Amino acid sequence: MIEEEFIKIFQNSDVELQTIDQKQIDQESIQESALRKIRMKELANMLKDLSWDDRYEWLLYQKNKGNKLFYQQQYDRAIQVYYEMALGLDLKNTEERNEIMKQDFQYPIIFNLALCYKKKKDYEKASQFYDMGIKLHSSPKYILRRGYFHFDIQEYDKVQKDLNLVTNINAYPELQDDYYDLKQKLNDVLKKDKEFYQKMFQQHQHQQADEELSMKHSKFDQIYEWFKNQFSRIFGCRKLFDDDESEDDDESDPKKFLEHR
Repeated sequence: MIEEEFIKIFQNSDVELQTIDQKQIDQESIQESALRKIRMKELANMLKDLSWDDRYEWLLYQKNKGNKLFYQQQYDRAIQVYYEMALGLDLKNTEERNEIMKQDFQYPIIFNLALCYKKKKDYEKASQFYDMGIKLHSSPKYILRRGYFHFDIQEYDKVQKDLNLVTNINAYPELQDDYYDLKQKLNDVLKKDKEFYQKMFQQHQHQQADEELSMKHSKFDQIYEWFKNQFSRIFGCRKLFDDDESEDDDESDPKKFLEHR
């Protein structure tokens, strides 16, 4: 599972080297894959000797680099930078430093990866990273980000679920605009859908009513023709019907119904 593999990034760099190697992009050549693996090994060796402060500065540099690549729409390169950042995370330090690493780098890495995969239209991976990030840190900020993601891919039932998870929006004034904007967008879409299906239902009802009326007229015409033929056969009065201008045929001759002596 992608979640289990990525969480291992924050625990064991050796495991991540294998994970990165297994997840090569299909279009990459064997040479590019080998160069990537060599780079990751060299990076892991370099990071081992860094102090916590130097590691933090390197991560900050990488974060800015990845974000710049993202804004330049170089999503594959941005993804690689974010994966490299994962190798540099130190979550085996003091509680205070671990929390700094999580807030400044771990959570942003996960949600930036989700956004990159969304831009690449790899919605399955994007969804996995959004879910992973919220399991690690279920803040209203990240829940709303996932809500917008679900809205963009038209999974409106999941948008409503995300909105329902944000139960204390008044405690986050900086998020209220996003919350009510997403809620309004969802309501507008659901309203349009409801109006569309109501219109379709009404059209179906009218069509069904027209078909039933047509069937009634058809049955009436059949009965009318039957009576007309019967009267014509018995009384020879086919011309009594104004809509029939045909000449009497032999069957309408009343003499045919008289007994000859």
